[in-house]
Amino acid sequence: EKTKSGIGAKGIIATLLVCFSLLGLIMATCYALPSYLSLRAARKAFYEQNYAEALHRFHGNKLNASDEILCKKATVLHALALSKEQYEIYNAQGMKTEAIHALFEGYKVCLDKKAQANQYGITEEWNLYREHFLTVLESECSVSETVADLICEMKPLEYTIVVDNLAEGLAFDAVTLDTLLGDTGLETDKPEE
Repeated sequence: EKTKSGIGAKGIIATLLVCFSLLGLIMATCYALPSYLSLRAARKAFYEQNYAEALHRFHGNKLNASDEILCKKATVLHALALSKEQYEIYNAQGMKTEAIHALFEGYKVCLDKKAQANQYGITEEWNLYREHFLTVLESECSVSETVADLICEMKPLEYTIVVDNLAEGLAFDAVTLDTLLGDTGLETDKPEE
């Protein structure tokens, strides 16, 4: 009596099914798991107020509606946080002119992002950044919100002169600005009151 040693058709089919099942499991794990983990890390970073990390993790992933909103919120808040960070870096380095410029740029970003902050429901966070910029401008340069609005709307030359004067410790004065611009032979557009 001889026995056949070999794998029958049923054995081959069972082996192929196991192989394809494992392949499917490996592919699903390789494609779905990293995306899931990245989105999970992005949400965690957002709630920890690490907006740069959140944006990095959201980028390149397919976002659902909730994640899309979080990504848009992170974009707005990251722009504000970046402006604040720039001011802190320049200030720590003793670069007064650049620090004051960063404050005004941060305030401009606040003004630009107001509608988006309202739309995405982050007005409280937006207002904290806005108040920070205005408080520092008031304490460091004696610039009120009204004056900050005026300075932010100036032409580049006027703006540069004002920022340089503020960095030197001089108070903002529209008359002095007109005099300086008169010395250069340039005209200034005064806002109508």
